[in-house]
Amino acid sequence: MLLMTFSLCPTILIVAAVSIIVMGAYWYSEERKGWFHLFLRMVWAGKFMLIVLGGCLYIMLACKVDSLKIVLDCPNEYALASTEVLFSLTGGIASGYIIYLFSVLVPKAIRQRPILYILKERLWYAKCEIEESFSVIYGKRYLDDDSVEDFSKALTIGCEQSQYTIKSYNCKYILQFIEYVQSTLNSFVNYSDYFDDKDLTTIKTIIHHATRVVCRLHDYDGIDALFDENSIVDFATEISTIYINLSNLYTKLEKIV
Repeated sequence: MLLMTFSLCPTILIVAAVSIIVMGAYWYSEERKGWFHLFLRMVWAGKFMLIVLGGCLYIMLACKVDSLKIVLDCPNEYALASTEVLFSLTGGIASGYIIYLFSVLVPKAIRQRPILYILKERLWYAKCEIEESFSVIYGKRYLDDDSVEDFSKALTIGCEQSQYTIKSYNCKYILQFIEYVQSTLNSFVNYSDYFDDKDLTTIKTIIHHATRVVCRLHDYDGIDALFDENSIVDFATEISTIYINLSNLYTKLEKIV
């Protein structure tokens, strides 16, 4: 009786889990962008455990279905008991993972949504800050890889003896919005648990390039900045990289919260 009860527990948990996931998938819509979407992303991120769960479910099925019966190489009097032990062991692993999903990942997904929404809003303000600056300096709100060279020329007042000059007021203006971006992304470090590895790499890239721009402009505090032909393009590329990565991260968050 005890063995039968122990065997039924994983089965009940698995059936309940599948039912909840199916109902959640039916309930979820792109417009609602609820926590269930974040939950599915976290589950999918742990692909190895999904494979383990699939293997456990197959073994449990094989222990009970004659056509898939697992034949254990042991004396006949122990064959049935060994099959039951195998069924219980894999059932325990499967039920343990399912308990982890609903006791850890579901609460984390519910907490994650409002936090990511706030971070998305911060990205929006940083993105608008950059685009407003582009509009003033470049005459366009958006910048991509194809327009970096034109942007580099728009930063300067001309070329004299292979030297490109950025006026001090433009240096101060650029420094202002880059420092805002740098401060915004540095605040994301406190919420690193809510981002995947790709997001963290993007955040690290933005901070790295923002720091380089800030350090370079601090050398021209109150005076005109002088660049040669290569360095002015590199400088514009740094700013372009910041903007493109920031826009990509914002777009990704916009799709999920």
